[in-house]
Amino acid sequence: AASILDIEPYLDRRPGALLGDSRFGGNGIIPSAEHVYYYSDSDFMIQWIKQILDFINDESNQVPFLMHCEIGVDRTGVFSAIFAGLCGSTWEQIANDYETSNNLCINEFRDANILKYSFERMLQVDDITMESDIKSLLYQYFTSKGISKSDLDSVVAKITVN
Repeated sequence: AASILDIEPYLDRRPGALLGDSRFGGNGIIPSAEHVYYYSDSDFMIQWIKQILDFINDESNQVPFLMHCEIGVDRTGVFSAIFAGLCGSTWEQIANDYETSNNLCINEFRDANILKYSFERMLQVDDITMESDIKSLLYQYFTSKGISKSDLDSVVAKITVN
């Protein structure tokens, strides 16, 4: 399985790629920390994931990509964690990578427990730390929401360094 550290940065926030921009397929709502943590099972979240997948899978967009938000912890952290899980990272790897952003001296500590809550809500599991195959859980969840396995596979192939 790919390590979190093996994943290329993947999202370019150039004009037109903004997640909430309705002119470019967005729903008009910019993801917030509240959305990615407390509404991770929402239709809005699925739409944002689909937009990122479409962006990555667009042949005109080549790696490496840059993904960022205002601080780089909440939206960036959750979306990075999702993609790390899709690439086969364990919960321990995902949580450790997420908490690494605390080393950026942003004066806002983010404990992996809030990410844990987000994943548990999204995937409808009681304790994500007890799950041995997060990749399969994410694939099952996203395919149940209308995202094709081939789209997920394509993204994983594109953002994973061999």
